[in-house]
Amino acid sequence: MPYRLIYKSTATKPIDSQLLDDISKIATINNKRDNITGLLLATGESFLQILEGNFIELNELLSKIERDSRHKDLKIISYEPINSIYFDDWNLKAVGYNAFTDSIKTLLSTKYGRDKNKNLLIPEDPSIAFSLLFDVQYYLRNQKKSILYN
Repeated sequence: MPYRLIYKSTATKPIDSQLLDDISKIATINNKRDNITGLLLATGESFLQILEGNFIELNELLSKIERDSRHKDLKIISYEPINSIYFDDWNLKAVGYNAFTDSIKTLLSTKYGRDKNKNLLIPEDPSIAFSLLFDVQYYLRNQKKSILYN
């Protein structure tokens, strides 16, 4: 039975395209090997990530993620068995919120809110966090131009 892990954390250094590329390249290789799929959203100083896969492999990955010095204050939002994999488009897709068009950023910030620094608010409610990531996945699938972190 597959499991879904959603967590948020705070970056220890500024989030830029190089950081997201570094994370994505290594994670894509490892996640493909371990049959893990997911999406990483970076906004402001925060990360929100969803990962789906087998329990043992997700636990091993979570242990590595917890030791990763690129972020701190990791908080597990949800970790539960699931019936269906929803984020199977990528072994790991890393995207910055600022990479989206202004209209998509407005839609997301209107729906989910902004934090005190005017960045997209990272929800702690499992249903809302899943919804945000599902919306991001939808926009990534349907956006015609390439997604690059600005």
